[in-house]
Amino acid sequence: MTSLDVDLEKIAASDRASARQREVDTGESPALLAFVVVAGFF
Repeated sequence: MTSLDVDLEKIAASDRASARQREVDTGESPALLAFVVVAGFF
């Protein structure tokens, strides 16, 4: 990856930032999804 001049840390940080922004924009929560899955199981 160094030969291609790719900064993996920068890519990972921007990925996390976009995931956080999606969470704020949609208002959905992974905890809600987990609750639905667990409640559906029982």
